[in-house]
Amino acid sequence: MRQLAVISGKGGTGKTMLTTALALCAKDVVMADCDVEAPNLHMMLDAQPVDEEPFYGLDVAVIEDTCTRCGMCADACRFGAITDALSIDPIKCEGCGMCALVCPSDAIHLERRMSGTVVLSSTRWGGLVYAMLKPGESASGRLVATVRKRALEMADGGTVLIDGPPGSSCPTISTLTGVQLALVVCEPTLSALSDMKRVLALADQLHVKGAVCINKCGLNDAIESKIEAFCVERGIDVVGRVPYEKSLFEAYARGHCVDAIQRHLIEQAKDIWRYFERTLRER
Repeated sequence: MRQLAVISGKGGTGKTMLTTALALCAKDVVMADCDVEAPNLHMMLDAQPVDEEPFYGLDVAVIEDTCTRCGMCADACRFGAITDALSIDPIKCEGCGMCALVCPSDAIHLERRMSGTVVLSSTRWGGLVYAMLKPGESASGRLVATVRKRALEMADGGTVLIDGPPGSSCPTISTLTGVQLALVVCEPTLSALSDMKRVLALADQLHVKGAVCINKCGLNDAIESKIEAFCVERGIDVVGRVPYEKSLFEAYARGHCVDAIQRHLIEQAKDIWRYFERTLRER
């Protein structure tokens, strides 16, 4: 199975825009938006939902009417999820089950709770799987794994293009595990440079080949040079250099990104896709 993950150390670097460009030039590809807390790829590609399924994350504790109000559950809860009135705060509850374990009257049980939705959709360029995690919910890494599983099933042995989440925490780990290439989109700012180093280190720990695309080139030559120097020092390929184009970002903000990408970014995306295919042949 061929899998390319487009990620970034921080938000706002142009990760989803580049993923959109790659989707336009790739053939026979299924896309997976693994930024489950703030998915945007379906809007960029005007995706049409085909099917939805609930995602059940962490369990939640429920106190029954047989409660004797002894308070042992509140004392045992490490997350402060049981109020003074002995009711459950579902936002704080981690579903660990300790309250049910210590309850002397067996008045507490755990229930599954719906934490988000997985959406299977179609676009002009292929299938797209994305998800929406409810605000305040945990288990984002598990939801990412579910999105990837559905995308792999839809691809049926073909190629999956992943729009990953920003950062280097659990959702990114779940995104990168098992892919052939992690394409890190970086902008020429100090924060993006720092976060790029972190997410490249994560990819290395997961034994995933990393490459870099510098977006918004021309805004800060000094930081661009630092990005280039770091990549040369570590033997990391810089596979794309996208000049800053104000009209592209204005079109992107209005949701008219496809036409703008075809005018300004499609040739860069084709070069990156060819790099991905060479990487697969060399493995």
